[in-house]
Amino acid sequence: MSERTAELLIKEFLKQVKEKLPEWLKEKKDETREILDELEDHVREKARDLSREGHSQEDSVRLAISHMGTPSSIAKEYKRRGTPKYYISEELWPIYTKVLAIVCSIIIIVNVIFIVLNAIFGGFPGDFTISFTGIFAAFTVITIIFVVLSMEGYFPEDFTSPAEMKKKERAIEKAKALDLPISEKTGKQLKPFIKPGGKIGEGIFSLVFGLILILQPIPNLSAYFDPRILMIVRFWGITAVSEGCFNLFRGVIGNKQPQNHQIILGFLMGLKVINALLLVFVILNPGMIPWIDMFQTPPEFGTITPEFYDLAKGIVILIMIITLLSMFEEFYWMVKLEQYKI
Repeated sequence: MSERTAELLIKEFLKQVKEKLPEWLKEKKDETREILDELEDHVREKARDLSREGHSQEDSVRLAISHMGTPSSIAKEYKRRGTPKYYISEELWPIYTKVLAIVCSIIIIVNVIFIVLNAIFGGFPGDFTISFTGIFAAFTVITIIFVVLSMEGYFPEDFTSPAEMKKKERAIEKAKALDLPISEKTGKQLKPFIKPGGKIGEGIFSLVFGLILILQPIPNLSAYFDPRILMIVRFWGITAVSEGCFNLFRGVIGNKQPQNHQIILGFLMGLKVINALLLVFVILNPGMIPWIDMFQTPPEFGTITPEFYDLAKGIVILIMIITLLSMFEEFYWMVKLEQYKI
C-alpha cells in the first residue's frame, strides 16, 4: 500500500508541476517530458537516499518532494527567461515597439481619413482628441500584454509555428547563399530584402498598365472625357512605365547592390510625389473627373456632375493618402538598406 501511495504522490507532484509550467513550454511536448522525467529521477534518487536513513517509502517520497520545492517555485525557474529591459524582456522589446508603432499608425491614419471625410461630407467621427485617446488606450493594453508575456518567459520564436520556423530557416540558408551581411542588432544573417521574381512581375504589370494609359487605345471612349484628365492620365502612364522599368531592374539585380536599390527607391519616391501633385490638381478641379453611368443602357460616359463633386474628391483624397503611405514605405526601405551595405 505504501509503495502505491508513493507512486501516486510522485505522479500527482509531476502533474502539478506540469500545470504550473509556462504555456510556451507546455507546447513543446518533448522538452516538457524531458523536464518532468529529470525531475522524477531527482525525486526517486532523493527518496532512495532517505529510505537508507530509515524512513518509510511513503515518508521518503514526501520528504523528497518537499525538498524539490513547490510546483510554483519549480515552474518559476522556467519563467526566468530572457534579458530584463524595463518591465519587458529585451527579446520581446523589438516586437513590442513594432506592434505599438503599427497599431498607433493605424489609429492615426484611420482618424485622419475620418477627419478628411468629415470635412467633406460631415457626420463622420474624427478629431485629434480621438487619436490621442486611442493611442493612450493602445499603449496601455499592448504594454500590459507584453509585460505579462515577459513575466511568463516568452521568446519571439514561441509565437512561431514549426512550419514558419522551417520557412525562416530556409530564408536564413538562402541569405547565407547570397552572402548577405550579419545584423549588428541580432547577430543573425539578414534576410533577403526583395523577391526578384515578384519585382519582375510587378515591373511587367506596371509597364503594360502604363502603356495602356499613355496610348489610350480606345479613341471613341476618350472623346467623352475632359482633355485635361486625359493628359493627366498620360502623365500617370509615364510614371507607371518608369516605375515598371525601375522594378524590373531591381528584380534583375536581386538582393545585391543595396546602394543601387536605394537610388531607385529615391526615384520611385519622386514619382509618387509627382502623382500626388497631379491628384491635388484633380481635387482642385473636380469637374474634369471622368464618370461612367453603368445603370444606363447603353452606359453613359463623361465627366462627373456637380452634386457628386464631394464624393469624387473624397475618393481622390483617399487615393492620395495611399500614394503618400507607399512613399513612406519606400523611405523606410531606403533607411533599412543601410544594414545591407558590406
